[in-house]
Amino acid sequence: MKSNEIKDKFIELRAQGNSYDNIAKKLNVSKQTLINWSKEFHIEILNLRAISLEALQEKYFLTKEKKIEFVGDIIRKLKAEADKRDLTKLTDRELFELILKYSEKLDKELLPISFKETYEKSLLEFETSVTSLDEWKG
Repeated sequence: MKSNEIKDKFIELRAQGNSYDNIAKKLNVSKQTLINWSKEFHIEILNLRAISLEALQEKYFLTKEKKIEFVGDIIRKLKAEADKRDLTKLTDRELFELILKYSEKLDKELLPISFKETYEKSLLEFETSVTSLDEWKG
């Protein structure tokens, strides 16, 4: 493996949470070298971790958007069911309580919509949030 390929593999393995011992064995590189690379590629590792976390959240419907879609779909189905039923299986109260319950859940998922003044300000906020989400120490 070339030096750049080894470094790329290190970044990938470290972002996945592998220990220095494990990475050292896999890549046949000293732990001290890995520690040095960890400092050098700190941002790349954090970004890759953030990308992986985002993919996991999306896969398991944990993003705000997916939650809103999911809960919104349930509300839509409940309302459609309420429109076509004579409400004999569920009491009026039960059906409307379900509608209210999911409406309240959806309200909790809504985010305030805001616009940023400049790209740089948005980027700074993103970098701050990524660092604070994962207090990575190398």
